[in-house]
Amino acid sequence: MSSAIFSDSLENLYISKHAKIRQQQRHITDEALDLLFNYAIKKRQQRGYAVIYLSKKGKKIAVKKNIKPTICGIVNLTNRVLVTVEHRYKRIKNY
Repeated sequence: MSSAIFSDSLENLYISKHAKIRQQQRHITDEALDLLFNYAIKKRQQRGYAVIYLSKKGKKIAVKKNIKPTICGIVNLTNRVLVTVEHRYKRIKNY
């Protein structure tokens, strides 16, 4: 199950060096990351990780701001670290 928008728990999130490098390589702006954090839906994955992606409302706002609505991130829930950011085109599975 996906949880509701959880922007309050993303405020204390540490962005790893790897995520910053991938952000530059994949042309994901800081504005796009802010949008992702404000309108994120979390899907828990295996081994204490979660995939965060834009909600339906967030995708509509992203299109209006010329941001690709396919952005998502991988978060380590135990250490509260954003591991990487990407453009996801595959289905997000429930585990």
